Amino acid sequence: MIARDGTWLGVFEPPAGFALLATAGGRVLGVETDEMEVESVAVYEVVGW
Repeated sequence: MIARDGTWLGVFEPPAGFALLATAGGRVLGVETDEMEVESVAVYEVVGW
């Protein structure tokens, strides 16, 4: 991940079945699909932001 000013923040390694939609305010928003193909909205906080 890279900050708006170009500073390297680190690498986000999403869990299996996660599709990234957006990042904002130290959070990552996406959709997770489980083993039964059920989709759920997921938000992860980026630590060390």
